[in-house]
Amino acid sequence: MIRATPKPLVLPCLALLLCHAAGCGTDSGGPADAGVDAVPLATLTHDQLLEACVRLSACEIERHPFLRDCANNFYDRYAAYGQGTLFQNLFVCANQGGWSCKAIRECFGFAGRPKACDKSYPTECRGEVAYACDLVRRENGEEGWEQALDCRNGGLRCAVKETGTTRVAVCGGGACDSAAAKPECRDRRLLNCIGGALEINDCPAQQLQCRDPFVAGCEGTGRSCAATKAICKGSVLTKCQHGYLQEIDCAKLPGKKVCDALTASCKGSGTECSMDADFDACEGDSLAVCLDGYKKKYDCKAMGFLGCTKSTAFGAYCKAEPVYQ
Repeated sequence: MIRATPKPLVLPCLALLLCHAAGCGTDSGGPADAGVDAVPLATLTHDQLLEACVRLSACEIERHPFLRDCANNFYDRYAAYGQGTLFQNLFVCANQGGWSCKAIRECFGFAGRPKACDKSYPTECRGEVAYACDLVRRENGEEGWEQALDCRNGGLRCAVKETGTTRVAVCGGGACDSAAAKPECRDRRLLNCIGGALEINDCPAQQLQCRDPFVAGCEGTGRSCAATKAICKGSVLTKCQHGYLQEIDCAKLPGKKVCDALTASCKGSGTECSMDADFDACEGDSLAVCLDGYKKKYDCKAMGFLGCTKSTAFGAYCKAEPVYQ
C-alpha cells in the first residue's frame, strides 16, 4: 500500500481567537492582564473533527465505545473551558498525521514511541508545558503514557491544580493564589482560581455569558426570567439559565440536531440507529458508528489503517500498525 507522508501542521491566520480570554495569576492572587500570546485558530469542520476522532481512537489516544464521545469531549469540555483553540489545532494536526500514529501521538504531546509511566508520576509544569501521566487503561497493558502538552499551542499557560488528594497540570490562565483570588467576568467569560490554577469557563462558546462572577456558572444572554420549563419554537430551544433567557438554534449546531423540550436539549434528529444501544462496530474493514441517530461508516483501509477490529470491551476501532513495539 502506498501511503502519503504526513504533512507538517500549518495554522492559517484567522480572526477568531479564543486565547485573549486567558489570564495569568499574580502573587497577589488576582488575575492580571491576559499576557498570553495570540495563537491562530486552525479550521476544523464537524466532519473533520469526527475523522480526527477515528484517527485518535486508532492510535489509542481517545478510544471510547462511541465515536461521538470524542466529539462531545471537544464541544463540552475543551471548547467550553477555554481550550478550544488548543484542541482544535491538535485535532487538525491529527488529521494531517494521516495513518501515522507516531505523528498523531506527537501532535498531542506523546512521544512517537510512548514513554511508560504510572500513578507515581510527578505531574508538573515545565515552563508552559504540562507534564502528566495519561493513565487511561488501554487494551495493550495497564501502564500509562507520559504526555507533555504545550499550552502555548492554544495561547494558554500551565499551572498545577491541587484539589484534595488530586494534583494535575492544566492548560488555562496560569497559576493563582486560591486564598486571595476572587471570581471575575472578563470578556463575558468566567475566570475562577481553583486549587492554584486559573480556570476559564468560556461562556460565549456555550452561547452564554458571565454576568455575575459569583453565580456558579454561565448565564443566559437574554432578558431576566424565572425558572420555567424549556420550550421549543421550531428548532430554537429557549430556557432560563441562571436567571436569564438562553436561546439555542439546534439546527445550527454541529451535526443534525432538533429541539427537544422534554430533555431541555438539542438531540439527534435521526432514527436509523440508537444513540444508547448501537455501539461502534466493524462491518468488514469499515468502522460503523451512530451519529445523531444516523448511520455512518469510515473505511479504515482507505484511511491508511490495517482494517477494523472489535474492542475487547464495547465498541470497535480502526487498527493501526504497532509502530511503538
